[in-house]
Amino acid sequence: MQVGDIVRLKTAFHPAGGSRAYEFCRVAALVPSKLNQKTSFEVLVHLYDPSTRNLYIDNRGAQALYSFYPEELDTPME
Repeated sequence: MQVGDIVRLKTAFHPAGGSRAYEFCRVAALVPSKLNQKTSFEVLVHLYDPSTRNLYIDNRGAQALYSFYPEELDTPME
């Protein structure tokens, strides 16, 4: 998994204030994890809609970042 990869979430995610759930995201960064003993890093992502190729924009107009553990994500899309 690398920055820029499009990956599927194992469980669809519904952002607070959002109108729908997202199944895909684009990797923005890999950062060290201090909270989870099972993994050494967390994955920061932007939610992604493959049908429109758009990133989720929150109600303030920002591309919100979300954090997931690697075990919550499937392998990158081909």
